Amino acid sequence: MQGSAFHQQWLWNSISRLIRLAEKGFAIAIVEYRPSEFAPFPAQVQDTKAAIRFLRQEAVRYHIDSNHIALGGDSSGAHTALIAGFPVIGHQ
Repeated sequence: MQGSAFHQQWLWNSISRLIRLAEKGFAIAIVEYRPSEFAPFPAQVQDTKAAIRFLRQEAVRYHIDSNHIALGGDSSGAHTALIAGFPVIGHQ
């Protein structure tokens, strides 16, 4: 996920790095979360989890191994990826 200080993301910032990963056989998805001006935190984590659910549901269509999904990002994108990877007690 692209960092943006939780504002509007410039999604193509890391495209050259992502292309290199795709060339090595990884399926790549760029997750866009709602900016904090429109949806306060934790909306960004909710958007990320929704993207993961979508990718798992569409795994066959997009040739994704749904048992091996990794999240990554920089700055606020990394923060969001980290939080999305951990369950919140009492929430789903």
